[in-house]
Amino acid sequence: MTLFTQLSDIQQHLSTGNLQALEACLNDTTRAVSLEDYQAQLEKGLHRALQLAKRTFAQAVYFEYDLDNNWDSSFTVCKEYYPLEADNEDWAAPGPGTRDFPGPSLPAFAELYTDFDTPETLSLIAATVLVFAKACRTVQSNTPQNLKLCIAFHGQDPIFRL
Repeated sequence: MTLFTQLSDIQQHLSTGNLQALEACLNDTTRAVSLEDYQAQLEKGLHRALQLAKRTFAQAVYFEYDLDNNWDSSFTVCKEYYPLEADNEDWAAPGPGTRDFPGPSLPAFAELYTDFDTPETLSLIAATVLVFAKACRTVQSNTPQNLKLCIAFHGQDPIFRL
């Protein structure tokens, strides 16, 4: 089974709100990394993104992290949004109608990442998505009802929708 096949399973878990299934994807090495500070940084970034989204009447907040560059990340507040069924992720690309700002890095995951299509990479991706979902739940009361929260690694298609 390829990593891309397993990514569709992650989307299914997100769609049903089954975070326990995401936790089951984590290996012991990934579990050993404390993500408390990272989650706090995500929550801070989400608060900023939500404030910006409210002011600009945005339709989505997209969080992107880079597997190949120290797990560097950014938040993009998007004026447009297309559902997964539209098979069009252009709405998340920086450009007119979007505002973006840097997010946190996760050097501990960057050190563990060695090759793309491996079980270890699936564990790192699942852990990143899981901590983002937890951060989203924490700030949920501040989230406008119709605003979509999304996450993906750089180059991922399709983007995960929460």
